[in-house]
Amino acid sequence: MSRSVRNRVDPRHGARAEGGLAAGTLVSVAVRAQDPVLRAGLVGLLASDPTLELHSGPSPADVRLCAVDVADGEMIRSLAVDSSLGGHIVLVATTLDGAAVSAGLREGVRGFLRRVDAGQLPTVVGVVAGGGTYVPSDLVPDVVGGGTPSLGSSSWEPATLDPRELAVLRLIADGVETSDIATELAYSERTIKSIVHGIVSRLQLRNRTHAVAWALRNGLI
Repeated sequence: MSRSVRNRVDPRHGARAEGGLAAGTLVSVAVRAQDPVLRAGLVGLLASDPTLELHSGPSPADVRLCAVDVADGEMIRSLAVDSSLGGHIVLVATTLDGAAVSAGLREGVRGFLRRVDAGQLPTVVGVVAGGGTYVPSDLVPDVVGGGTPSLGSSSWEPATLDPRELAVLRLIADGVETSDIATELAYSERTIKSIVHGIVSRLQLRNRTHAVAWALRNGLI
């Protein structure tokens, strides 16, 4: 394969959701950060997820992660250079607003995350690697209201659930314990807890039970 995504699909969990990745797909991520301490923290988050790997080698990464303090005009324009290098772009910024998101979308950025929400990074990378677009839910009205042309209905996924998150919530709904979910999906218990925490915090829910109820009400599980 010319790209670095390698298919590791377990026969039990090979279902692919529209716009997402098959369970077990390994995604390579290149990290660029102005702050070396921040870069180390992001690399640590990526390393905690068995479906992600730090990019190395001459081939393009599947996802290019750019971490900055403020997402200003000059920085946004520089992302066009990253876009030309191949791979989907995820932007992590300390300060992020609707104008920056709209400008980033025009430059080919497909994932946006505030630094304070960096714990959701594995989920956002998964959405973007699968061809989707992730924008924090509170910024969606600003972006949609601005008429940004990059918001295609086939890829626009604000505050959505990726296939891995759906698999976890389905098992929770069936009453399966965290340790058994980890075994069933071939993840660590820490990863399962991180996935649940990411869902709860991103969708501003109370707990895992509330997350299951939300998914059921929206017809996702």
